[in-house]
Amino acid sequence: MLDEIDYTQYRGWLRQATLEDLISLAPRLREEDKDEILANSGAPPEMALPAFLSPTTFVCGVLESDTPEIVMGYQTVESAPNAALVWMLSSPVLFDYPQRFAPVSRAIIDKWHEHYEVLTNFVDARNTRHIKWLEWLGFKMLRRIEKFGAHSLPFYDFYSYREK
Repeated sequence: MLDEIDYTQYRGWLRQATLEDLISLAPRLREEDKDEILANSGAPPEMALPAFLSPTTFVCGVLESDTPEIVMGYQTVESAPNAALVWMLSSPVLFDYPQRFAPVSRAIIDKWHEHYEVLTNFVDARNTRHIKWLEWLGFKMLRRIEKFGAHSLPFYDFYSYREK
């Protein structure tokens, strides 16, 4: 999976995630991201986030340090080979540096679309900043699901479609 997409232009900014990265980031996540993980999975981020580790999980540091502030990734959908589930979680530091993350996040979504026609997932309806970011990236909110996840809370089903 990892070698399918060339990330060389993002070296020094984007790198493969490690278990240590996810453990480090979990307690520092934005409250909205913590709430979303809990609402969806029923588990706190410290338990749930390490399960996100895969060859397609990446971390970003928005500052010059190597401290992971953002974790993002995708997972292929076995029943739909042209689709991938995409996700991103971050610490509050992200919003101090939007000019750094915004263009890179758009470029990464473009890169993923070179390999997958459909990018999709679900977002907690309370996570308004995340929804705004998804819409800025070109995602559409397909529908609102009133009872979703472990806590039966409102979520949006979102997607982006681009023909290859």
